[in-house]
Amino acid sequence: MKKTTFLFALLISTFFVKAQTATITVKVSNPDEMPNLHVAAHTTHLTSVSGMDSISFKPLSADKTLWQARVPNEKVEQFWYLKAEEMWQPFFCAADDDMEFLIEKNQIILQKGKLKNHTECFNFTDSINSKVWSELALQNADDFTKNLKNYYDSLLDVFEKETQSERTYHNVNDFVRASMQATYLECLYRYPQIRVYLQKMENPTPLPASYYANIPNFEIPNNENIILSDLYLHYITYVYPYKHCKANYLDTNDKKQMADLAQCYFETFKKIENKKIRNLVLLEYLCREAMSYEWNDDYGNQVRNDLFSYIPNLDVSDEEKKRLTEKVAASRLLAAGKPFPDFSFLDKDGKMVTLESLKGKLVLVDFWATWCGPCVSEFPESRKLKEKFANEPVEFVYICIWSEKETWLQAIEKHGLKGLHFFIPENEVEDLRTRYQIQGVPTYYLLDKEGNIITKNVSPSENAAELIEKALE
Repeated sequence: MKKTTFLFALLISTFFVKAQTATITVKVSNPDEMPNLHVAAHTTHLTSVSGMDSISFKPLSADKTLWQARVPNEKVEQFWYLKAEEMWQPFFCAADDDMEFLIEKNQIILQKGKLKNHTECFNFTDSINSKVWSELALQNADDFTKNLKNYYDSLLDVFEKETQSERTYHNVNDFVRASMQATYLECLYRYPQIRVYLQKMENPTPLPASYYANIPNFEIPNNENIILSDLYLHYITYVYPYKHCKANYLDTNDKKQMADLAQCYFETFKKIENKKIRNLVLLEYLCREAMSYEWNDDYGNQVRNDLFSYIPNLDVSDEEKKRLTEKVAASRLLAAGKPFPDFSFLDKDGKMVTLESLKGKLVLVDFWATWCGPCVSEFPESRKLKEKFANEPVEFVYICIWSEKETWLQAIEKHGLKGLHFFIPENEVEDLRTRYQIQGVPTYYLLDKEGNIITKNVSPSENAAELIEKALE
């Protein structure tokens, strides 16, 4: 009897252990082509105030052809990225899921999963952007608006048909719809700038106000259990206020207008009906203000102080309020004119370099990652800057984060980057991210010859040359 009872308990225990996790398996077709392969999955918490959730996969075979990870059911319903070397693949995972990915020919392919159709349809956001840049933005405004709407509607129809059998996953369904809608609206708002670039217009005629007036509002699903990833909050904080604050009309560096726009955004977010989403959006926005914007005049500082005075009123956890308050304090230490926090890093040749040792030179600091497309796209301009200021006291510092060391070394050689190169191990990234207020990559800082911050609003392809020349005068 005791033996029977023991076996029955073991079976029950095994069932519940299995039922409480989702399994993700990754097959690698040619592991010899990726000798330094490391597989992991990442997601982000609800706001930029928190860090990144990560899951490490363990190889199930000595030849590393099979990797596996188990995810607790209470964590699965998030927006995930599978990472393998420089490859990233977004995906959704369901409770008790049994997912399978295949890595071959430098791509990650989702072969099996309860939410496979949702993952494939989420990629429609890339399809919309590609369609705009390759074809639609070359058209006049009327044709662009009509044809983009038709294309968006056709993809939405495909999504509804492909996911018809998975209607119980309401939170994922709402997230994919919102992602597609936000991408569609963002393309409508960005069309005036994209057409000028693609059509090489020297003196473009501004679009009539009716163009903007006819753009639909971004509809926030009244579902507080929707996947509240940082991506979803990004959609709300960037796309939702366009209509209300007429952000599309502002193409200026006027500091007063920028401060007024920030205030308008904030007041707009306070009117979001859903309480939970409203507070998370406000938290995200205040965090973004703390980490991203520079305020160099009295008016801007007053507006910023007014925004941050709202922190005690946020209906979020005390821990999130504490972290946000710390980020606000840190951001004030990284304003223009403030000393850039000193560093002491080993370069790729094993030599210790400090910021103090670079005094007497202007320094352009570039925080980047090997897998980051926007980072890599700036490298040709970075090389041009290096050549342009070769005989001037200008140093280029590249700090690589969230990457594999071997891949980092290969990328330096591949892209021909000349300058000082530093690699930050994964266990040190979060501290560095907090110290230098890095919300994402690429992030740039331009420092004067005394190591003080000139600006954070700089990039090689846009204004770096002009700012460096001015600082050298």
